[in-house]
Amino acid sequence: MGRSSLIFFSLLVVSLFVLAQESTTLPTVTSSTINSLTATPTPAKKKQLDLTCMKNAVEKREQDLKTAREAYFNKISQAYDERKTALSNAWSTENQKERRRAVIAAWNKFRKNVKSARLEYRKAHSQIWKTFVQDRKNCGSGPTGENPSIDLSF
Repeated sequence: MGRSSLIFFSLLVVSLFVLAQESTTLPTVTSSTINSLTATPTPAKKKQLDLTCMKNAVEKREQDLKTAREAYFNKISQAYDERKTALSNAWSTENQKERRRAVIAAWNKFRKNVKSARLEYRKAHSQIWKTFVQDRKNCGSGPTGENPSIDLSF
C-alpha cells in the first residue's frame, strides 16, 4: 500500500509540474497597477441644493398650473355659453323632430367640448409637472413629497 501511494503522489507532482509549464504567463504587475487596485474610488459629489433655484422652479410651476386651469375654466365657460345658445335656438324651432335633433346636437357638442378641455388640461398639467421634476433635479433637489394629482381633483 505504501508503494502505490508513492507512485500516485509522484504522478500527481509530475502532472502539476507539466500543467504549470503549459499555463499562460501572468501579466506584469507594476506599481501603478497595484495603486489602481488598492485605491478607493472617490465618491461622486452630491449636487448642492440651490434654494433660490427651487423657489423659482416652484413659482414657475404654480404660475403655469394657474394659467392652465384658467384656460380650462374659460373653455368650460365657453362650452356652457355655446350650449345655452344652441338650446335656446332649438327651443325656438316649431318642428318637433328638428327641435329634438337640435337639442341632442347641443348636448353632444357640449360633452365633446368639456371632454376636450379636460384632456387638454390633463396634458398641460402632466407636462408642467414633468418640467418641474427636471427643474428640481437641476436645482439639486430630490423628490419634494408634493402630490401632483391633487390638482386634477376639481
